Amino acid sequence: MKVIRFIISHSLTKKYIMALTGLFLITFLVVHLIGNLLLVIDTTGAKFNEYSSELKSSLFIQITEFILIFGFLFHVTDAAILYIKNKSARPVKYHVLKQGENIKLSSNFMYITGILILLFLFLHLYQFLFLGRILKSEILMHELVINAFKNPIYLFIYLIWLIFLFLHLKHAFQSAFQSLGLYHKKYTNIIKNIGSIYSFIVPAGFAFISIYLYLN
Repeated sequence: MKVIRFIISHSLTKKYIMALTGLFLITFLVVHLIGNLLLVIDTTGAKFNEYSSELKSSLFIQITEFILIFGFLFHVTDAAILYIKNKSARPVKYHVLKQGENIKLSSNFMYITGILILLFLFLHLYQFLFLGRILKSEILMHELVINAFKNPIYLFIYLIWLIFLFLHLKHAFQSAFQSLGLYHKKYTNIIKNIGSIYSFIVPAGFAFISIYLYLN
């Protein structure tokens, strides 16, 4: 309880947790993308169905998923608390953009893109996690994914979501390292460049898979 109270009451601690959970989620996206590439590598769906079955039965994966869900919920909750604190600390808005306000605008943009990402994520989880795993649908996961991305409306919403994901990741990658104190002129540009490449490749990879499934 003391640890939880400490986290809630200290903004600096929350920023560290925000950065660490963010980096954990960033790592998960890479793993998720690699798994989804099986949809393209094996068009029969056999390898993807086997991969999905392993996710359901593996104790290690189940524990990892629990940590992932906890990390994600903490990340979202932490972001909401920081946003409310920042708002209450400065209740009167500036009429003119002052020095440092670009940082505030950047933070507000992160909150907006984060909310939009979260909204679609509920739909995404319902489509695949709830229907495919919790309800244990008789439809194999490969067919469930194909049916989803054959729907042009779902595909369009998904691609728009990936744009917001790209914008969110582009700022989040560098921001996470900065929050952890890993910010120095010698390697800041390297982190920034890696972040730019990552934030483009990951959403582009998901976009490629979804468009490939729709066209084929």
